[in-house]
Amino acid sequence: MARRFRKQDVDVVRGNNWIRVGDMVQVVAGEHKGSKANPKRAKVIRVLPKTRQVVVEGVNVVFKHKRKDRENPRGGRVEMEAPIDLSNVALVCPSTNAPTRRKIKVGDDGKKIRVSAHDGTEIPLPSGR
Repeated sequence: MARRFRKQDVDVVRGNNWIRVGDMVQVVAGEHKGSKANPKRAKVIRVLPKTRQVVVEGVNVVFKHKRKDRENPRGGRVEMEAPIDLSNVALVCPSTNAPTRRKIKVGDDGKKIRVSAHDGTEIPLPSGR
């Protein structure tokens, strides 16, 4: 019986979180949060909405043991990022460069806009992938 994999990569976490692929986030909890003087900040690579997790660049790096194949003729251990829970990251406000909660406001054209909860500035959507 063949394994079937569900596609879990979706750009937006549906519901009350608006973190997208390409957003700059700060790890606020867990073993990868860094220190207060040097917090860990990086871009979101993938969003897994069903499990409410995100994959952040350079955070929670694990080794995956690979069998040898055409792409990797020697096999061995390959480093890769593992997902972390969505509650452990906070969106970084581009104007203050600090982690912030976000609010959703409806613009003049009727579209929803992400707004920083601290100072009310708009948090733009990431461009491209």
